[in-house]
Amino acid sequence: LVSEKVVRIYLEEADIKLEKGATEEAVDLLRNVLSIQPENRDTAQRLLDVLGREQKLSSIADLCDSAIARSRSDKDPSAGINFLEQVIEKFPDQPVFHKKLINLYFDFRMSNEALGHMEQLAMFYIKNDKPDSGRVLAEKVLRMDPSRKHLRKYCRTGTLRERLRSKRCRSSRATVKVFLLVLLALAGYQLSL
Repeated sequence: LVSEKVVRIYLEEADIKLEKGATEEAVDLLRNVLSIQPENRDTAQRLLDVLGREQKLSSIADLCDSAIARSRSDKDPSAGINFLEQVIEKFPDQPVFHKKLINLYFDFRMSNEALGHMEQLAMFYIKNDKPDSGRVLAEKVLRMDPSRKHLRKYCRTGTLRERLRSKRCRSSRATVKVFLLVLLALAGYQLSL
């Protein structure tokens, strides 16, 4: 009951600080709320919104580390997983947060979840012009779970984008060779006259 009142006071004070533009003080108050109520998703979302607007990804990473540490000390992954999922939903293009979630899954022997998320991260890399990182991650997933056969195509032949590039490159080489042969033939024809 006392903690509920303290949380309400912190939240009201954080609103006032945000209205006045005192972002750092508001962030501190919101962090205090999360230390009292780590499962408070609304406060976590507000904190992520504020830090996201300020582009403070290192502060968000620190919050993730705190949530992970709390999960480890409580021997319960749910709060950490929930927080990291919220962070990933807000910042899906930041691989560091995905990696933190994968590590937390492995810490709690949640291998299927970890491998599934590793697979998602591999696809993210492949779709975002990092095929080597995607291939390495796909290979790791396959070593741990060979039944994920659909990943083999990314390990053996690279991505579709890479295959198209190499085909274009081969066709460009062939075009250059034909062009050079034609030039040589024309040059040879002129020399014989």
